[in-house]
Amino acid sequence: MVTVHLEEEVTFSLLVLWKTKKYLQKEGRRKEEEEEKEKEEDEEEKEEEEKRKKKKTKETQNPLSS
Repeated sequence: MVTVHLEEEVTFSLLVLWKTKKYLQKEGRRKEEEEEKEKEEDEEEKEEEEKRKKKKTKETQNPLSS
């Protein structure tokens, strides 16, 4: 009787650990994807800002050519 109860507790504990591990892996992947997406957005913003700066530089150098 005691061994059955202990087996149930161990089985439940293993199940909880397994579910926790899966949850943490999922959260880790989600967090990595968010960070990667933020980096990509930052890079795009930098590229757009550089394009605007280049365009402004061209306009200030050649104001009559526009």
